[in-house]
Amino acid sequence: MSNKDDIKHTLSVKHEADWADWLGTERNRGSGNQWAHQTDGRTNRYEVPFAFAFDCKAAMPGTKSITVTLPMIAKLRQQAHGERPILPMRFYETERGGYTEDWVLVRKGDFCEMEAICNGRD
Repeated sequence: MSNKDDIKHTLSVKHEADWADWLGTERNRGSGNQWAHQTDGRTNRYEVPFAFAFDCKAAMPGTKSITVTLPMIAKLRQQAHGERPILPMRFYETERGGYTEDWVLVRKGDFCEMEAICNGRD
């Protein structure tokens, strides 16, 4: 593995670990490439009202975009298995893990439901 590949792997794992930590769960081994543990991580819909399955995407330092495709979204939706699919996206600024932007792509229906609850319209 080259130094560039090492940096990409390290930053990708950091992104996944950050999301797992924020959601109070663990990241899936192998970034979700196991049939029984698809997606990068997930919370459990039987334990929390807003349970998410997440698949992180990161732009490495110097990269200005992240590509999102309909097949990528369809795969995440299918692999969520009942949890709410989200696509966290991070733009790294440095190889040490500093980032400039952290965004989340979420379905409109899930966003509207969360917004209504947060603003007392549930």
